[in-house]
Amino acid sequence: MGAARDSGRVLGAGGRVLGTARAAGASAGADAGGSAGAFPSSLAAPLLTARLELRPWRDDAADLDAYAALCADPDVMRHIGAGEPLTRAQAAAQLTRFAEHWERHGYGLRAAVLRDSGELAGFVGVARAGQPGVRPGDVEIGWRLARRFWGRGLATEGALAVRDHAFARLRLARLVAFVRPANAASIAVMRKLGMEPLRDATCSFGRPMRIFALDNPLAAGRSAAGPSGDRPAPAPPSASGPPPTGRPADADR
Repeated sequence: MGAARDSGRVLGAGGRVLGTARAAGASAGADAGGSAGAFPSSLAAPLLTARLELRPWRDDAADLDAYAALCADPDVMRHIGAGEPLTRAQAAAQLTRFAEHWERHGYGLRAAVLRDSGELAGFVGVARAGQPGVRPGDVEIGWRLARRFWGRGLATEGALAVRDHAFARLRLARLVAFVRPANAASIAVMRKLGMEPLRDATCSFGRPMRIFALDNPLAAGRSAAGPSGDRPAPAPPSASGPPPTGRPADADR
């Protein structure tokens, strides 16, 4: 259902090799048009933090079981989408879309796995923005964690790593995030990333949302649509301050 690594290759839905999906050096127009190519596997390599391994999703029952349980929790889904839990079939369909996004763009949402226990806590990652109120080609950063992992600062820890990778390696010009105004915990994470409110809008489910944004300090004027090469740039400084408490939740998707 998701993406996995096999002998250095990243696999998508049905075991397709993502390494032939698109060029990491493609222009904004090529990314938007979905031109074929090959992106460097290093862009899909796991990201490691003090406590997390952030990896592409694997096409196996374990990842699906963990994600389906996460999405079946009403507390987790309260501020997400229609505000209702998902069935296992709906969760599986989302994992398929995650894999397809990796295939098309060379980046995507990553499974967040605790390094000490191997537990899959949820996801953190970036994806092409799917809500109104932003520029064409804008990329969204988001996260979703199982309830037992709330209040540990894991959302902030993972999102900082994803932000730095998005700016220094993927070379995205801007990140945006969508959040329900009542979701104070998620807003706290966005502010710790350095994001600022952009505007209020209505999400695709007809509910109010707030849009946050952060420009890449390393790449003024660079396209927001996709990677522009596999040469690393200096990483931006990480946001300071203690991790937030409360309920991390992802942007409305």
